[in-house]
Amino acid sequence: MADAAETDAPRRQRRDKYIAKACQACRRRKIKCSGHDICLNCVDRGTECIYDSERRKRGQRAGRRRLDDAR
Repeated sequence: MADAAETDAPRRQRRDKYIAKACQACRRRKIKCSGHDICLNCVDRGTECIYDSERRKRGQRAGRRRLDDAR
């Protein structure tokens, strides 16, 4: 009986692909970037669409840094 209930369950819609990085203009304006070569926001505003060449790395957490300094 459980098998029949699982097959009758409605399928979830797939979400749009998550864009891990935004162009500089979208990041500065804190808005969602479409992730295209020239994003839709930059096309609408007529601005240059520039993506960073490499991802920025996060720094060490403050607590971890203090532990390393204490050693």
